[in-house]
Amino acid sequence: MRCVWVLALLAFVPAAVQAGGKPPATQPSIDALLDQLSRVDRKTLEAHLNKLRAEHKKLAAQAAALRKQLQQTEAQVRALERRIKLLEILLKPSGQVPAKPPAVAAKPKAKPKPAQKVAKRAKPAPKPAKASKPAKPAKPAMAAKPRPAPAKPKPAMKPKAAPAKPKLAKAAMKPKPAAGKPAPKAMLANKPATKAKRLNFQDDIQPILVDHCGGCHNQDEARGGLVVDDYELLMAGGSSGEVIVPGDPAGSRLWRMVNHEEQPYMPKDAPKLEAKLLAAIRTWIEQGALPDAKARPASAARPASPQPVASSAVPLVRGPVMPPADLSALRPPTKRAAPVTALAASPTSPVVAVSGHRQVLLLHAGQNRLLAALPFDEGRIERLQFSADGLWLLVAGGLTGKRGVVAIYDVATAKRIATLGRMYDSVLAAAIDPYRELVAAGGSNRVVRVYDLLEGNAVAYEIRKHNEWITAVAFSPDATLLATADRAGALYVWEADTGRLVHVLKHGSAIRAIAFSPNSRLLASTGDDGMVRLWDTDDGRRVRQFRASSQPVLCLDIAPDGRIVAGGQDRRVRLFDASGKALRQFAPADDWVYAVCFAQGGKRIFAGGFSGRVSVYEPDRDQPIASATTNPPRRGKS
Repeated sequence: MRCVWVLALLAFVPAAVQAGGKPPATQPSIDALLDQLSRVDRKTLEAHLNKLRAEHKKLAAQAAALRKQLQQTEAQVRALERRIKLLEILLKPSGQVPAKPPAVAAKPKAKPKPAQKVAKRAKPAPKPAKASKPAKPAKPAMAAKPRPAPAKPKPAMKPKAAPAKPKLAKAAMKPKPAAGKPAPKAMLANKPATKAKRLNFQDDIQPILVDHCGGCHNQDEARGGLVVDDYELLMAGGSSGEVIVPGDPAGSRLWRMVNHEEQPYMPKDAPKLEAKLLAAIRTWIEQGALPDAKARPASAARPASPQPVASSAVPLVRGPVMPPADLSALRPPTKRAAPVTALAASPTSPVVAVSGHRQVLLLHAGQNRLLAALPFDEGRIERLQFSADGLWLLVAGGLTGKRGVVAIYDVATAKRIATLGRMYDSVLAAAIDPYRELVAAGGSNRVVRVYDLLEGNAVAYEIRKHNEWITAVAFSPDATLLATADRAGALYVWEADTGRLVHVLKHGSAIRAIAFSPNSRLLASTGDDGMVRLWDTDDGRRVRQFRASSQPVLCLDIAPDGRIVAGGQDRRVRLFDASGKALRQFAPADDWVYAVCFAQGGKRIFAGGFSGRVSVYEPDRDQPIASATTNPPRRGKS
């Protein structure tokens, strides 16, 4: 206790000095200090203490504000960097790539002798290094050798074997065969070697490795650190280092293991691969281990990563984006309509996407007619979402226990432009950010992977905090936050760019759906308890909650004006205002309601469920004004 008093005295020596006069000339004893402290006015000490507390509180508040401002500034910097990168990529195809003209000007300074060759090569002219190639005048000299050969072809027409050598020599120097109509058989037999098909990972090798080695070496269970279902991860190798050396099968550990030259043999506890499969793997490595059909081999270097999907020729536009009126991809009707497991409405166009049997049906939101069909052969569709500008449509799903993918379609052409997120179970939740830069996906593996579309669709980061199946993910409209939820009721909010944890929320029961408000300030969650809870995204506190149903709520959406629509197991679709006040309860559906969405700026509500029927509501009417089915006739009428 005496030590405490001494420390207090030392902290307030200035006050004691002012109250008691001049400081002592010599160091006082502890008893003297305590005696001096006892004479100090208690009110003076309390006032000083309160002053220090107030100053501490003020400085702590300033520090917190500065930290928050710093985080916001850093997020803005990262967002601007992404915007700049995206615009640079989009501007590349338009030809705005300078810095090459000086090389053209330097070309005439090359040696004038091979002038004809310079004229021929001046067309591409991007690489000044090619100017050194006129140093090969030996080839024209070699090309002179075939000149005496024309005297032999005519008499050599009878004995076909005789002209074979001159013709092969010609072919080796790449001039066209003599002006004769058919090329000699020897020459034709030699040509396929120069036109051998180049194998690539995406089309030729990935299916082999996934079928035979994917069970142990996938992104969910990477034994030995090796993943074989993704090109970039395969080239990165495993815990023992790289397993592929482009151009060198003997130096590639993967080849030695699948060819049973090195332990552990692959596939594990299985027979050696068939000869044709081994030949394909060996040829692929020999040809440079190309990632896809568009890639070109690089000598003694790893092939470049695939072009990011964001570099497609799709411009950043604003306005309606309508799909082409093409029903050629529409599947024939099935015995029973597929359940409506997902719905999405375009923010810029009167288009609604409806999940069907291995296809996505695009409906006109105002006219209730079928516009187009997008094939999804991977299995059941679990999630649909349009990008903020309406240019892209995200489709996620798969087959339970077998595979799961996220596909991205160009709405204007109704063509698939990217496939990512390959998993070994169906993708249950997925979302695309408003700027079409990031895609988040998760499922039964309890991992959320975030893919960077500007970096060759590579995994930007992973979220492994969930202990249960991922049931919902969503990006905020301002692209700064990512929310993830699971069936244990855990709800997390992250920085979208970095994956840094921002808020830990607890809904209380299995979460089935989440959605951000249009201004990104609120996050709504709902699930098996029938409650809708609204969370403040700034401080993570629960703003309000209200009961949407006495049974589990399976789906939810928020309109531009803040209204909330929800549906679930009680077959009811209900409309609420932003405060949670009930506005309308629509007529009951045929069965459980799995999906709901606002369309045309909130003027219409689409709802679908287990029966395979899509009902269209207007907010001021109890009964549906129209309906459609996931099993339309071939001619496209619903």
